Amino acid sequence: MEVKPELIKELINGSRKAQRELFDMFYKPMMRVSRIYCTNDDDAKSIVLEAFMDVFNNIEKFDGKASFKTWFNKIVVNRALNQYRKNKKIALREPTLEPLMMQESFDAGEAGADIIQKITADEILTVIQTL
Repeated sequence: MEVKPELIKELINGSRKAQRELFDMFYKPMMRVSRIYCTNDDDAKSIVLEAFMDVFNNIEKFDGKASFKTWFNKIVVNRALNQYRKNKKIALREPTLEPLMMQESFDAGEAGADIIQKITADEILTVIQTL
């Protein structure tokens, strides 16, 4: 997937059509990269969209020494790592979460469906990530 020099020139000129073309070309590949570093799809999407904004705002800095995909990939990775560092600092300030089974008293006679209904998707992801 190579970006033609004409497309780069159109992006430098601020062409919305060129921006859409680039978005269509690179959204899925950059989402794959972002998901490697993110714990959820919302964060991954945010990183990719912010990376697109970086590309659109700084396209004139692309020097062509590396491929465009490599340059864009580096922007996504740097954004993801910055987000990870930011989240890590926030997590260090928050009290640690106890496992779900420790938070509630658990009666073996309870129906399993009742327990599952009480657990949110975020809580499940948190437990999985702590494992």
